[in-house]
Amino acid sequence: MKNLILLLLIFFAVQLHAQGTQFEPLKLNDNNRLFFDVIHEDKDLSKEEFFNRSKRWIAKDFTNSKEVEGFADVEDGIIIGKGSIPIERDLLSALGGSQDYVQFTINIYWKDGKARIVLDDIGTFTLGNEYINPNDITPLEHQFWLNGDPSDVQLKGFKKDKLKKINAVVSVVNSWEEGLIEEKTNYSDF
Repeated sequence: MKNLILLLLIFFAVQLHAQGTQFEPLKLNDNNRLFFDVIHEDKDLSKEEFFNRSKRWIAKDFTNSKEVEGFADVEDGIIIGKGSIPIERDLLSALGGSQDYVQFTINIYWKDGKARIVLDDIGTFTLGNEYINPNDITPLEHQFWLNGDPSDVQLKGFKKDKLKKINAVVSVVNSWEEGLIEEKTNYSDF
């Protein structure tokens, strides 16, 4: 009997821990929208270098960099744009011919040896299935809470699907940080 009670206590403790925030490392803003925010510090880089490396990263990592970048000003220390990347597909979606994407707004700021990237307005859409309208973008928070409201019921299930979407967002930020560190390989010397 004691073993059974101990086993139940351990089970409930694990369940309570698992019900924590499933959306980490994303955060909630004041409007209950999920966003991702990372600060990169490098005291050796000037405003112009942060600007040029961020623009180079956009040009290299996105298919059409002109569509991504909406506004850029080196003096104000800001780049704003929209981007989207494919989400890792599973066998079912591959067989169905559809591809899910994560769409987001990119905000890059820099000053005083620091650069900050904020990905917000994060949503998902699907291409390739004639029954799904690609203009229907589902805000990411609607996948975590009923009606996208954190004070409402937390939606369970589809953990792998949610994790794929979060990993896609994290991969964008990681590639940006790698782009800031770059300059290790310079192909312009010929």
